Amino acid sequence: MDVISRRAMLVRGGVLLAAASPLLRAATALGAPSTHVYKLVPSRTCKACSACKRHGHNKLFASAAAAEDGRAHKGCRCRVRRTRSVSTARRVKLFDADGKADRTVVDRRWPWVAKALR
Repeated sequence: MDVISRRAMLVRGGVLLAAASPLLRAATALGAPSTHVYKLVPSRTCKACSACKRHGHNKLFASAAAAEDGRAHKGCRCRVRRTRSVSTARRVKLFDADGKADRTVVDRRWPWVAKALR
């Protein structure tokens, strides 16, 4: 019978946990349905004004069409980009909180949006 020291047990447990963490993350991601939100990204080829930069950094849109309609100004050439995946529950908090799907844009500077994104 082999005797395993406490240190060896902790090392083996840490290795096992490190190996299992991607699987746990994948299982969690599979369990929670997710969707995407969109934002405007100032293009490197155009000289983005400060309004475009602030708008692109702070606004999140429910769809690509909403992003097209929610540009910072007439003549804005920022690209519409799909951002990180968000859980369906978080999307509901952002865009459908009152049960109506009429909100298409939110601003990260709004306190309740910042809280919902945490």
